[in-house]
This record gives sequence, C-alpha cells and structure tokens, in this order.
Amino acid sequence: MDKINKNIYIGNSSDADNLDNDRKITAILNVAFDLNRKWFNEKISLKIGLVDGPSEENKITVPLAIEVLKKLILNNCIILVHCHQGQNRSPFIVAKTLSLLNDTSWVEEFQKIKEIRPEVFIKDWMYKFD
Repeated sequence: MDKINKNIYIGNSSDADNLDNDRKITAILNVAFDLNRKWFNEKISLKIGLVDGPSEENKITVPLAIEVLKKLILNNCIILVHCHQGQNRSPFIVAKTLSLLNDTSWVEEFQKIKEIRPEVFIKDWMYKFD
C-alpha cells in the first residue's frame, strides 16, 4: 500500500484484507469488477467494479468511480483505492480524479503515481477516457 497524497493510498486486495488495525484509512474503494472483499464496520466500504479491459460497463463505472472518489476526497476521508494488484484500475481512477481536482492531465498524474508506485502501468483501453 502506497501513500499518494494526504487523502489517497493505492493498494491491492491483500492490503484491503489487512486493514483491521489500520485506523488512518476511513474509506475503501474497490474498483475491481471481479473482486469481492470483506466489509468493515468502522470504514466506508464501496465497490464500483471496473472491467480490466475495454467494455461497455466501464462507460458507466469509470465516471462513477471518479465522482465517488472525488466526493470522498472533498469530505476529507483517507481512502484506500484498490483492485487485484493495484497496478492498473486503481491508479487509473486515482489519476483521473486527481487530474480533475488539480486541472492537469490524467497521464501526468499517472506518471506522478508511478514515481511512488513503480509497478503501475497504463493499458490501452484507458486512453479511451481522455
């Protein structure tokens, strides 16, 4: 799990499973379509599943995940955004959201994330959401 800024952490499914004693995280956003995780009583736990590839569903889920993450940030939540590996979908949603909040390009934000979390990479289908 890597801290991206004061509100956002990016992680994988194992990170999400091991948050029981992690009090700094107040919200969890699971962006994996095919991943169900346990729910936490003391944390906001949300799932907006993105398909890991081109899909009609992503036309709805990508903007929804961005809007939800933006609202969590604006409400000063400390959020773990995760998918299976924390390499594609979660950094993509974080980059898209930060680009809206910072008036930058999402690719630029993705590169900043990559400096913190080197294993992330952009997939071709993500460019369709420019």
